[in-house]
Amino acid sequence: MMPDNRFAPVSGAPSLLILVAAWNFILNGAANAFLAILMLASARRMPVGPAVLATAVALRLAAAGGLFWTGRLLQRRERRGGWFALGFTLLPLLPALFGARMDWVTIVWTLVSLLVLASVWDDLTEPDAPEGPG
Repeated sequence: MMPDNRFAPVSGAPSLLILVAAWNFILNGAANAFLAILMLASARRMPVGPAVLATAVALRLAAAGGLFWTGRLLQRRERRGGWFALGFTLLPLLPALFGARMDWVTIVWTLVSLLVLASVWDDLTEPDAPEGPG
């Protein structure tokens, strides 16, 4: 009987947990882009000035790009994707440092994300360094 080389550690393919984590960030990036489009579409009904709206849309689009890129790096099993994922995972906790109240969903989601990230951390690798001269 021939060995089955489709198993992730043998085939070199990303594990299912890495793919789930990657798609979590990719879909969050898509959701942020969609929210930015909704913000622009409803700009006339928003009770904020144009500068505030432009800043909010720009930040939302930057987050969308960063989340999408983080997901792509995780799909390629790159360690820097893990670092970006760690930053994006811990970012919702930042307001708590300044006294803001946190809801339990944010806390649980952050803890679950940290557990998933910790479980796949050893599977993430450094990208190959480019060959230098001589």
